[in-house]
Amino acid sequence: MKKNIKYISILITIIFIFVSFVGCSSENPPEEQTLSNITSTSAKSVEHSKSTEQTSQTKKAVSESTTQNSNSEQNKSTAATSATNSTTKSTITTKKTDNKTTAAKTETTTAATTSSTISCSIEIECKKILSNMENLKAGHEDFVPADGIIMNTKTVTVNNGSTAYDALKSACSKNGVTINAQNSAYGTYIKGFNNIDEFDCGRQSGWIYTVNGSSPPKSCDKYTISQGDAIVFSFVC
Repeated sequence: MKKNIKYISILITIIFIFVSFVGCSSENPPEEQTLSNITSTSAKSVEHSKSTEQTSQTKKAVSESTTQNSNSEQNKSTAATSATNSTTKSTITTKKTDNKTTAAKTETTTAATTSSTISCSIEIECKKILSNMENLKAGHEDFVPADGIIMNTKTVTVNNGSTAYDALKSACSKNGVTINAQNSAYGTYIKGFNNIDEFDCGRQSGWIYTVNGSSPPKSCDKYTISQGDAIVFSFVC
């Protein structure tokens, strides 16, 4: 009986050892589980590190792009400001120049306007008759100067606001030249000087006047002269 109990105990021990062995074989060894966990954690750490690095690079790229855009905008703004400043300086310079020019013109105009007298020149000539003597009225040959100049250029001083006719009368009075003038609906008409009158050298002949080389569209008593005007009375035929 004791021997049977002994055998049974040995058998139970063997069975328990077998069962324990089989159970341990079906599960991963603790060391393998620990190694697996470490490997997994390391892989996750590497992936996280890569992700973090990529995120950092992305942020850096965005930051650099933003900085470049900011610099570009700043450069554009600086260029625009510089151009504006340059334009403003140019405008100010132009305005200063214009102001100086305007001031100079104003001073000249004021001086000319406020002066009580002005000077001009007067000349009377009939050179056209010299080349048309065959058409000259008989008995008028003695009235035509050999050079065709009835009065050389004379400078006269008259009141400011005077007309060409005023200057003419002043010059003729001082130089002994007679004037044949008559009033008309258009103003004072000059018929002749020193007995050389209109129609004396043909049906289209007569006297005209110019101021600074141009013929004014009004009679000489209605034309107001300016300082330095050159007035010429000429006989045409």
